[in-house]
Amino acid sequence: MGDIVVKEDKGDREMKHTELPWKLYQEKFRPEISDKVVVEIQDANGSAIIPWGAFDAANQPKKERMGNYRLIVRACNCHYQLLEALQATRGQWIHSVNADKCLQAIAKATE
Repeated sequence: MGDIVVKEDKGDREMKHTELPWKLYQEKFRPEISDKVVVEIQDANGSAIIPWGAFDAANQPKKERMGNYRLIVRACNCHYQLLEALQATRGQWIHSVNADKCLQAIAKATE
């Protein structure tokens, strides 16, 4: 699968995302003395993509935060398959009432 390449606003330097799949990691932090849980988004090798510290200041309730983390991981991991399926079935939907929405989704996913 290809990489999403993003142009930064300040200059022409290209950025590539971390290789997929990503996973949600949760583990108690020093369970013998604390009830805190480490929550990170990690790459397939267990390296933090979004480290634990980035989640500490989240203002949402815990269930909502965890739902958001899971959504990020699922969306990233299935992005290419969904884009490929949408592009592969273009002939089936191009003349439908939803064609504009599909074309906009492809454009947004590849910008």
